[in-house]
Amino acid sequence: MLLKISTIQDVEKLFAQDVHTIYEYNSDMLSRAKELMDDSFMQAVSHNTFNTTVQPFDTVQSLANALIARLRVLEMANSQNHLEQVIESEIERIEVFINENLAYNKQLYLLIKQYVQQGDASILSSAQKLFIKTILEDYYFNGFHLSPLEQDRLKSVYGKLGAASADFEANMMSDQHVVHVRSNQLRGIDTHYLKYLRRDRDGRFALRADTYISERCTQEETRKAFWRMAVNCAYPQNGVTLEKIIALRDESAQLLGFASFAQLDISTQMAGTIERVESFVDTIINQCHLKIKEEIAVLARHLPQDVSLTSEGRIKPWDLLYCKNYYKTHVLGVDEAVLSEYFPFEQVFKNLLLLYQEFFSVSFKQVTLQAWDPEVRALEVYKEGMLRGFILLDLFARENKYFYMLEQPIMPCVKDTNGALLPGVTVIFASLACPTQDKPSLLRRQEVASLFHEFGHAMHTLLGAQPLALQSGSRVKRDFVEMPSQMLQEWLSDEQVLAQVSCHYKTSQQLPKNILSALEQLRHYDSADTILEQCYLAYLSLNLFKEGAKKDVFAIHRRLFRRIRTSIAFSDLDHSYASFDHLTSYGAKYYSYLWAQVFALDIFDTIKKRNQAGESLESIGACYVDTIISKGGSCNPFELLESFLGRKPSMEPFLRRMSLHKTSQTD
Repeated sequence: MLLKISTIQDVEKLFAQDVHTIYEYNSDMLSRAKELMDDSFMQAVSHNTFNTTVQPFDTVQSLANALIARLRVLEMANSQNHLEQVIESEIERIEVFINENLAYNKQLYLLIKQYVQQGDASILSSAQKLFIKTILEDYYFNGFHLSPLEQDRLKSVYGKLGAASADFEANMMSDQHVVHVRSNQLRGIDTHYLKYLRRDRDGRFALRADTYISERCTQEETRKAFWRMAVNCAYPQNGVTLEKIIALRDESAQLLGFASFAQLDISTQMAGTIERVESFVDTIINQCHLKIKEEIAVLARHLPQDVSLTSEGRIKPWDLLYCKNYYKTHVLGVDEAVLSEYFPFEQVFKNLLLLYQEFFSVSFKQVTLQAWDPEVRALEVYKEGMLRGFILLDLFARENKYFYMLEQPIMPCVKDTNGALLPGVTVIFASLACPTQDKPSLLRRQEVASLFHEFGHAMHTLLGAQPLALQSGSRVKRDFVEMPSQMLQEWLSDEQVLAQVSCHYKTSQQLPKNILSALEQLRHYDSADTILEQCYLAYLSLNLFKEGAKKDVFAIHRRLFRRIRTSIAFSDLDHSYASFDHLTSYGAKYYSYLWAQVFALDIFDTIKKRNQAGESLESIGACYVDTIISKGGSCNPFELLESFLGRKPSMEPFLRRMSLHKTSQTD
């Protein structure tokens, strides 16, 4: 490893914010990487082995990944505008280095092919063979089997595609749409909440998309205005940009010999084929369509007085959140604002660490860190007395900071050639409410779930150590990467765990049993609608990238929405695909969330059964780490699942958990 992090001081150097230091740090690392590549080539010419040819690829690519991830962290965390241009320039410099020395290095490609052909691969481990297979697939996707003219054309397409994808994301970030409303248009909204909202020069509220208002405002026109703003973010600009992305991806697929980009994109995943994805999603849709009728009937019996269904018996899209919140508060007696009082951050965080310590047999040590903001915390993570790495936590909202909660791995924990562990580094971002003099930071239930989820990714990053960095941590197939984090998030569906992490910030009482029971009902009452939204998005990402360079995006969106989300009225004002950011990052693979959730619930169900049978969480956790997490991306995910489950994965726990009923296997 060229980049070694052993102490918290090493972590601090990694995130230095001085422009000169950023440049010099990258220059030093890239220079060392180039020297390693040159030395390896000289050795490989006369002695072509895994260590002289393939291992350097892993070392240099993982270093470049870490350098880019480090810059992305500074970009998301730092409000100093003067760094933005420097960061983008440095990322471009690193990407050029990757292309010249790895991705489009013909000499390296030929050496790896020669190594495979000379027969020494028979002495390799299965993980090493899988790694070589993955590298050669990447070279295929970079057009090394094409003529020089065709490969140049493919590189040009990839360049245009990168620019179009960046434009798509930039258009979303720069969208300035607001809704201007006066106080009398916000009936139903707590006056205390209104105090913190921004006003324009005319005294009107100038508001961005706001779920709280959409759930509680009693005036339909206001709800409709907020919905319309949300589903038209970055429209029409991204309508045009998306058409470019579709055409470019189709062109790249055609050059590589695939019928469509969707076929190309899924070919290396667990699912493997478009047909298998469609069969999987259709099974879920069919079950959900049986239950959605019950859900709509329940909502229809408890509609707010100012809401009516359409003549076809569907809910208007701008009324959906309002109706669901009305049912939660008036029928189930669940008020999310009141619930948040049971989730003060410090209490939730403390109990999360205790749960993860028990299950993963790890220990956490908080250490002092000089970072980009004084509120950033740092944890050292130990297992069996050995340092596995560092988790940095930038969790509270501030101006100009990245808004959403996510885990950004910098580098996974890796085993060196002697089997010793090289600690990893990862960062978790969030924008939780800041504590005040009157009360602590109070978390919404979804924020608690997201914290469990992102910490799951962090544990995967630090406990999945393998000899190859590109097979360590969460470097797994895209349709498997969410499984470990979704499984840990599912713990909050357990009443005992939910009670354990709760503690009212005034009374210190845990959630009472009547609320826990109501939350169990809440999880089931709209499960079909929630899943159907995911099914619709999965089909949208798939269909946009099927055969054909020219697509009527709106027509596809409308057709799929009407076929899948049968309980919701479709509106021609809806252009939500223009802000569906996963289209650039996940491509045709948005199905991955549902796919991983099915496996996650199967794993969780097995853990609960083993625990109820008397096995300790510590013992089950050790088995889970040993058979799944510790393997990183070194094995076929199906093999890992079967190793832990003792059988093929099943869809039954997912269907049962979501109050859907059909026995099926995902083989």
